[in-house]
Amino acid sequence: LAMWTKYHGFFTLVLALLHLFLLRFSTSSEDHRGWRASRGFGTTVAIAAIAGIALAAVVEQRVGIAALRANNVRWLRELEPYVVPETAQFVARCLTSWVTPLVLAFALVGYAWMIRRRTPGDLLLLAWTLLFLAALPFYTNYPRLALPLLVPIVLASGVGVEACASVLARGRAGRRASATAV
Repeated sequence: LAMWTKYHGFFTLVLALLHLFLLRFSTSSEDHRGWRASRGFGTTVAIAAIAGIALAAVVEQRVGIAALRANNVRWLRELEPYVVPETAQFVARCLTSWVTPLVLAFALVGYAWMIRRRTPGDLLLLAWTLLFLAALPFYTNYPRLALPLLVPIVLASGVGVEACASVLARGRAGRRASATAV
């Protein structure tokens, strides 16, 4: 989704690098998942770089990279005092239109749980959400720019359901209640 929004599509690469970093430095020295992930990621980055260079060559030939950048700059906004509240209102309007209140409630619980737990996956989802939220005030408000927020919100909602179920499961009667709730 982020790549299709064109303005901040490169954030997907930033998030992939962050995930690799979190995997590498959150595993023990005996656990080689981080190194395996880095080899696979290196291959993926090399393929993406080749595709990016080819795309840049096509863009340069057809319209010119300078013209493309000039066009994209037209949609950037200066950060003024009203921009952040306006963007927050825009995001709230998009999310309440696209996502049910129950999913948003579980997502809030999930984000709180992830802040407390802080596994590499939790940190990645938190960074994903914060990165795209932080970028939104810089652009003219278009709903498509808020789309990359939907995936981490839904995943955080799943974490919230898991958190609620684990809290309810503490105790004999809680197991039945958590099974019923889930």
